Amino acid sequence: MTGGNVPNNVCSSISQVPSNVRDQVKGICDNFASQSMSIARDKYKLSRDEFNNFQRQSQNPEMRSRIEAEIRNLNLR
Repeated sequence: MTGGNVPNNVCSSISQVPSNVRDQVKGICDNFASQSMSIARDKYKLSRDEFNNFQRQSQNPEMRSRIEAEIRNLNLR
């Protein structure tokens, strides 16, 4: 959709997406955010505030490294 040039933070940088596909990318990001919240709420019983707090923490490079290490330890990737 974007010619293979998609930054990791595409959903928080929609303005950098080419205008001809921006609405489609925004729709995908919105859908992903909605599904993520549903999973967090239904499966893990997180409140919206807990989920948002985790999202903020996961943007921290140190926390992201810890999350990625745990994913590797659990063989999820």
